[in-house]
Amino acid sequence: MILRSCNTKSQETLNSLANTLVVDHTDSSGNHAYNITLYKNRAEVENQSFNK
Repeated sequence: MILRSCNTKSQETLNSLANTLVVDHTDSSGNHAYNITLYKNRAEVENQSFNK
């Protein structure tokens, strides 16, 4: 993605952020439904932090 109003350094920063992968794990303790809820809640927090 290239934005015309960005300088080269800004574009590199935007590109690196766009390619960020967040990986999260839950352990096997607790039941499956609990771990899915935990995973979704963590994903939402991460999503919010990237969209500030």
